[in-house]
Amino acid sequence: MMSLLNRYLRTYHNFSKATWINILAVFIMSFGIMMSSIFTLYLNQNGVGIHQIALIIAIGGAGGIFGSYLCGSITKRISPTRIAQVSVLLFALIMLCYTLTKNVNVIFILLFLANLFLGFFRPANNLMLFAHAPASEHTRVMALNRVAFNLGLAFATSIGAFLAAISFNWFFIFSAVMAIAAAIILFAYNSLLHVDVNLATHSEESIKSSHSWRIFIAQHRFILLSFLFFSFYLMFNQVRITYSLFLTEDYHLNLQHIGLLFMINFLLIVFIEVPVMSRLKHINQISLTMWGTIFVGLGLFILPFSHGLIWAALSVLLWSVGEILCTSPFFVLAYRFAAPDHKSYYVGIFHSVFSVSLVLAPLMGGFLYAVYHGYLLWLSCGILTVVMIFGFIYLKKLQQRFDNVNE
Repeated sequence: MMSLLNRYLRTYHNFSKATWINILAVFIMSFGIMMSSIFTLYLNQNGVGIHQIALIIAIGGAGGIFGSYLCGSITKRISPTRIAQVSVLLFALIMLCYTLTKNVNVIFILLFLANLFLGFFRPANNLMLFAHAPASEHTRVMALNRVAFNLGLAFATSIGAFLAAISFNWFFIFSAVMAIAAAIILFAYNSLLHVDVNLATHSEESIKSSHSWRIFIAQHRFILLSFLFFSFYLMFNQVRITYSLFLTEDYHLNLQHIGLLFMINFLLIVFIEVPVMSRLKHINQISLTMWGTIFVGLGLFILPFSHGLIWAALSVLLWSVGEILCTSPFFVLAYRFAAPDHKSYYVGIFHSVFSVSLVLAPLMGGFLYAVYHGYLLWLSCGILTVVMIFGFIYLKKLQQRFDNVNE
């Protein structure tokens, strides 16, 4: 038993001090950005209808699109470390501004700005993590980043809900304080976390020739990966949007059951994601991402074919395993496929794609669910998964051609 425990703990070894400091900042920052899970209640309390709430959150989320793109555009001139520090402080300022207004129009602007600054933070955080770890450890580092974020979010949501029950002002003040704490850590370890601009844009796949066919393939790899990433999150984001609604309406599960099901997902991510990705880090990342997508698609596709808590638990288990297998490799592949001298720019674009999916997933999923009910939505997830499988197969062929030209 002790041997098994030691093997488990060793999967958390060999991370640099800079990585751990950055992970700590992400963990604390997750307490600040848990606002999204309670923001709907805040809008509803201010007299905003459900349709208007959906529109405000969707359009406000567009701030993340611009933030991620702008971050990638300026990182060749400004260090990702500095961008992360400033964006976290500005996010904290926005949280404090929420305590000063009840005007829906002002709230909408603040939401846009909050997502804008979060959009700056995400790619900057990724670039810092990649810069302080060897290429062979990138998947493990991203897995650790996800564990820290999800662990923090779980605690933060409970604390946030408690504070919101007292006053939403205390909720926003707490978010601001935690964001400031994350900024203090980033500033305190500035010299350790500093990422040279050239390092942030450094390529592991240095171009050995200016062969036009090779450059053509390189660009198409990234474009295809971005399409697959976008499609995946259109599907996966339904877990956060329509999944619980379907379980209550068709499975007749109560909130306690749904909380228990999502606890399965949380425990799997926190306790096994890093060990699993440590074991699988040498497996082809495209294959790993494809299998993760298959598990997620299958977990959603099976929903209409039975009912009950056990079937719902099987669904959660499938998409949770899929989430673990493919989420970190997606970002690692984006960094690897990016143009050699424009790593930060491509990472910014990739996060913009993620933000677009966050905006469109509620609109598309909500429309399918409202008009055709959940059955067509889950069937669509299955069909989309099949389409994506062919996309991954073609992506592997592009990678093989890329490798052949590079030899």
